[in-house]
Amino acid sequence: MLVPRHFILVCMTTCAALLLTMPMAKASAAIEVAQAANADKLALQSSLTESERHWLRQHPTIRHGIISNQMPFEYVDSSDQYRGLTSDYIAIISEQLDIDFEPSFFSDLTALSEGIRENQIDIASYLPPPRGKLSYSEPVIEMPIALFGRQDSALIVGIESIRDERVVIEKPSKAQLILSKFYPQIAVSYVDTPAEGIQAVLAGSADIFIHNVFSVEYYTRKLGVPPLKIVSNTPYTFEIAFAVTEELRPFIPIFQKVISGLSKRERQLIFDKWVNIEITRKLDLKTIGLWASGLTLLVLLVFLVILRWNKILQERVAYRTQELELSSLNLRSLARHMDEVREEEKAKLAREIHDELGHTLIALTMAVRRLKSTASKNFSQPEVKSSPIKSFELNRQFDEIKALLVQASSASRSIMSDLRPSVLEDFGLAAAIEWLAHEFEIHHQTLCIVRGTQPPDSISPTIAIAVFRIVQESLTNIAKHAKAKKVQIKLSSKNGLLKVEIIDDGVGLQSGWDNKEGSFGFQGMRERVMSFNGEISVANGNKSGVVLRLQIPYQKSDINSKQSISSVENPFSKPFKGDIN
Repeated sequence: MLVPRHFILVCMTTCAALLLTMPMAKASAAIEVAQAANADKLALQSSLTESERHWLRQHPTIRHGIISNQMPFEYVDSSDQYRGLTSDYIAIISEQLDIDFEPSFFSDLTALSEGIRENQIDIASYLPPPRGKLSYSEPVIEMPIALFGRQDSALIVGIESIRDERVVIEKPSKAQLILSKFYPQIAVSYVDTPAEGIQAVLAGSADIFIHNVFSVEYYTRKLGVPPLKIVSNTPYTFEIAFAVTEELRPFIPIFQKVISGLSKRERQLIFDKWVNIEITRKLDLKTIGLWASGLTLLVLLVFLVILRWNKILQERVAYRTQELELSSLNLRSLARHMDEVREEEKAKLAREIHDELGHTLIALTMAVRRLKSTASKNFSQPEVKSSPIKSFELNRQFDEIKALLVQASSASRSIMSDLRPSVLEDFGLAAAIEWLAHEFEIHHQTLCIVRGTQPPDSISPTIAIAVFRIVQESLTNIAKHAKAKKVQIKLSSKNGLLKVEIIDDGVGLQSGWDNKEGSFGFQGMRERVMSFNGEISVANGNKSGVVLRLQIPYQKSDINSKQSISSVENPFSKPFKGDIN
């Protein structure tokens, strides 16, 4: 099933890559520009004079005039956001000088000039000089002005060689200023936008369109029309410079420090972002759209074929998964049943040892006492002559027999406790865990503390036995591997869940502990817990040692009947039937 899905993913990714390559390149250029500007901010701040810093503090906000339709240099997009080449320069200046620009939008150069005269704005970023009493920065970009014709147009030598050619220019524009000042004899027609000038030449209603090279290239690609031919160069350029009013003249040297701090590479990145990459993206989307449409149809066809295949595979996988889950459930139920049978056999064997062996030991003890008493009486009779040595030897042998009986009694009691501790049945889970802790302390000289509350009586015997065995196994593992000095066992029950937490301060879990060959201790615990729909986890502690946590749901009947472990009757005072005093 993985192969068809990967195939579909590859096809979809191919389409997405074709559609997104150009926008990603544009975003990459924008990121490089922003990173470069941030790197220069500290150097710029240190280069400012105290008077310049004071001036900036006095002018935290500058009113900015923007022409809304001069793409790609300055315009307002469909979301009413300021965009274009100059927007990046304004953003860099704002970032590095920590000032804000308040935008005001104008329809053309004339309206922008009027806004400056009426003191509506302080700075303009797209206003060719001269425009009254304004101060200008150095150009941030210079664009050659050329004469454009159709591909079959003849070359001419400069503007002065124009004779009968029909000339169109944008009004207002730098070309209009040049022709009106230096070539008033040339008859011209006017258009409102570069796009209209390009279309007039291509349609044959004009022979020459005079404009800057970058704008013509941009609009040619944007319109998707055949490129125009440069029939002649000119000595003139169109400069984009920032203009400020007389009141903001001190801002020009500050502004110039920001611009001069930008490298040629950074300026080229800004230019590529808004001219080259922006144009290429819009142009290529048409071609990409055609290819993407065909590729999408192919992908859809393949997808429809594979969809049926996937459905069949999914049905098979679902069936196999259901079989595995059912098999796992059956195995877990069988394991739980085997545990119950094993515990019942242990309990039966413990009772038989208790009854049969206990009675036998008691009978032997009584027989030894009677035999010893009879022998003592016989040796005390006057007619029986015996030496003190023989009497002492006889008492010593009786004492050895009694010691063997005491040892047998202790061994049988230990065996019964391992098989089925009576304290679990007689006093409950909390007392049984307390007994385990007591035995652990005695045999391993390790402090073991039990805290918590007595679980409710509604806990079934099978759950109690399972929890008891898990705690017993955990303490055994701690004794073997942990090298701990202190162990804590926390017992609680809340909201129908029995919770046990075992914490030690030993060496902790070693790498690969759960993959050790022939080690099934924790796996056995997990299977016990999962057979009751419970959860178990083991991990290293915060500082040292290991923390084991388990929780098992139980049949809740009376959770409020909690009892402190310290108030439970001490199980160690209960005598074994075979005890010999």
